[in-house]
Amino acid sequence: MNMRHDDTLIYDLGFYDGSDSRYYLDKGFRVVAVEADPAAVVRARDGFARELTSGVLTLVDRAVAERPGETIAFYLDPREGSAFHSIHRVAAERGGAGSVAVDVETTTVPALFDLHGVPRYLKCDIEGADDIVVEQIARDGRRPPFLSIEVFDREAIERLRDAGYDRFQLVNQGHLSRFRPPRPAREGRRVDVAFGAAHSGLFGLDLPRRHWCDVRTCLRRFDRWKHMKLDGGPLARLSKHVGRVSGRSWLDCTGWMDVHATTLEHLC
Repeated sequence: MNMRHDDTLIYDLGFYDGSDSRYYLDKGFRVVAVEADPAAVVRARDGFARELTSGVLTLVDRAVAERPGETIAFYLDPREGSAFHSIHRVAAERGGAGSVAVDVETTTVPALFDLHGVPRYLKCDIEGADDIVVEQIARDGRRPPFLSIEVFDREAIERLRDAGYDRFQLVNQGHLSRFRPPRPAREGRRVDVAFGAAHSGLFGLDLPRRHWCDVRTCLRRFDRWKHMKLDGGPLARLSKHVGRVSGRSWLDCTGWMDVHATTLEHLC
């Protein structure tokens, strides 16, 4: 098994409308994008035809699941523009509009690694199935230097620690418009982009170095954010203001949270 990673490669698990893949491609990376929504796959093949033909983009029309090569139900939120599509019905229906089930084929992270290599950065936004990705990486042993997932509970951060990561950064996805790429870029080429709701934002060394922390600090920050989100009182409003002024987005109790993970070795 080849344990080396490819610094020119990024995985986009949860392609959606291609905003993230477009950003990574513009920065000069090759991209392997995974998307199970059949309609999104059709749009991707049309909108990214040139990149697919040239080989800088590979589109995998599968759902990441426990086992590869199976056919499973994949649940689609029927609302126009919704991204709440998941292998978990409850995740797809959290918007209150029910769901539509379609049959899709499955893959796994180790299967993707075998076919396409281990990426420098793996972005995971697959609506409630992020834990499957982290657990597969932990069992497989091949670990991308940088990884991000959506985080709903502290256990997600602890799973990343158990997978071998020791440095973490919380990024409030509800306020990506405040983030600007560093000058000069520390990951690939610099791209002037206004991040929107469909983006995952900065990654890897482009993230503010001062905001990386160990697991205990990350858990403490996440617990504080969750508490403030539930509280909503004067202290939460003050924390929100401090977060916006200081750029520490985990202090802003609105929005939703991703956690980025790496190791101290890859920050040096």
